Amino acid sequence: EPSAIVADLDILKKSPYKFAAAGAGDVISNISALEDWKIAAKAKKEEYHTVMAELSRLSTTSVIENVNDIKEYNYHGIEMLLWALVSSGFAMNIYGSSRPCSGSEHNISHSLDNLDVHGLHGEQVAIASLISLYLQKKDWKIQKETMKKLGLPVKLNELDIEKETMIKALVKAKDIRDRYTILDEANLDEEKAEFILKKIGLI
Repeated sequence: EPSAIVADLDILKKSPYKFAAAGAGDVISNISALEDWKIAAKAKKEEYHTVMAELSRLSTTSVIENVNDIKEYNYHGIEMLLWALVSSGFAMNIYGSSRPCSGSEHNISHSLDNLDVHGLHGEQVAIASLISLYLQKKDWKIQKETMKKLGLPVKLNELDIEKETMIKALVKAKDIRDRYTILDEANLDEEKAEFILKKIGLI
């Protein structure tokens, strides 16, 4: 394991903003991942670890509360995003699993990968988190506004993902790995999947 993380803000500032936005997208997707963890605990599939969960949530809060500075790509915004990503990593590393930061939204993204869609990971999981939050009956509209503020894609065609491909990905996502999420309770078929995509404005 690494003993240190070195991050030069001047070098990071010179990188394309698109990658920073994708990093922010990965962090804000923790919202749906944590909800999935609670759903798994309620179904008595595993224990919910409050400390690790709140460390993950702290990362998301750091991005949301500094969204303007991140979009402006100033030093404070870059530093807040950096620490948010590090904190997410800490939560997973300490817990010994990606569970604090990876739920149904990551299943959907991995399902897309299996269908030869290889966009930026953070963009994919952010889009997928909208679907997850809708299924979880949480406020996906707030998440969508945050994504817009960050300049993240909020429609499938912005990611060059065909509607049919996303529908297939959604139907198959439950079986991507052995991790209980809202997908285990949603019973998605192609018709339901298309309805959701239309409902939340992805198509």
